[in-house]
Amino acid sequence: MLAISPPATGRLLKAEKDALRGKGVSGSKLGEAALLKQIPVRTRYNDTERNTPGYFQTDTVHHCGSPDSGEFNLTLTVTGIASGWPEFRALKNKAHIWTMKELQNIRGSLPFTMIELHSDNGGEFINHDILNWREITETLCLTRSRPRHSNDNCFAEQKNNAFVRNYAGYARFDSEPELAALPEVYKYLCPLLNFFIPP
Repeated sequence: MLAISPPATGRLLKAEKDALRGKGVSGSKLGEAALLKQIPVRTRYNDTERNTPGYFQTDTVHHCGSPDSGEFNLTLTVTGIASGWPEFRALKNKAHIWTMKELQNIRGSLPFTMIELHSDNGGEFINHDILNWREITETLCLTRSRPRHSNDNCFAEQKNNAFVRNYAGYARFDSEPELAALPEVYKYLCPLLNFFIPP
């Protein structure tokens, strides 16, 4: 014990540390550096923005179980800053084509205009399709969090735990029937949260 080095101790204890780490480890991989530079970082909102509907934060919840490997389903969460309005959509995997499709779907179904969309730095949000969508819509502002600062995206992160994890759980979803089941849950959950449960 006296002769063992700290790195050797870490290697020997890695499996135990991973088992104790538990749920909620981030699976976000940084988007391309060149694209990250095109999207401004936002860390806080002023009083006007906090009280104006239209400012949204977005994130994904991984339904990967443990370990985080292979292809699995995700939930896209979009949350209003002022209203607390949550929208959830099931994604087949992390391909940004699904994220883009569901973000467009959500934007078209909202009762107010989406002014700004704030995300973390994951590749599902930081990609050419999302940047082109911003330029096409002309009125949509994109912002992002600082890397490894989940508090910059705290409104979406809170909904991830309070609603997605509480209703969908931590199990692994990676089959077509499971992918079909998630939208059925969200079809009833979103109106319940938006119209009957205070944010």
